[in-house]
Amino acid sequence: MSTEQTEPTTFAQQPAPAPAQSAPMQITSDDSCSCFQSFFTYMSILFALMVVCVKRNKTNVYLRFNAFQAIYMVLVVLAVNVIVCILAGGLMLMMMVMEGGFMWMVLSGFVYFAGTIFLLVLSVMSIIAMIKAYSGSPFKIPVIGNMAEKSATKYVR
Repeated sequence: MSTEQTEPTTFAQQPAPAPAQSAPMQITSDDSCSCFQSFFTYMSILFALMVVCVKRNKTNVYLRFNAFQAIYMVLVVLAVNVIVCILAGGLMLMMMVMEGGFMWMVLSGFVYFAGTIFLLVLSVMSIIAMIKAYSGSPFKIPVIGNMAEKSATKYVR
């Protein structure tokens, strides 16, 4: 009687194929109508909101990017204005209540000046974004542009 021992067959563990990485979406436009509409999203928050809400614009990533960037920019401007007004007003109130009023007044002026400089820089970036939107190439404002890009490409199929 022969005894044959069979070795258990083992399959080498092959690494799972890496998921296909999708290339980042290119946000550009050759369509003059999209460029013109993107230009106007920076002019009016109402137009930007309409662009985001209209169903036929759901697939136009370029137009949605500019609309979201304009909306986020308006929200940042409002937030900065509220924060600066509260801080500057609080510091001016401290000037009236406490001794050393000149120091509080200078600090309040510094807060107001810093807020104004920030809003001026944001306004210049908005004008640059508006001009670039009209030319068909996007301009990403440092933090706001990344948020706008995520929002614009979120539901695009």
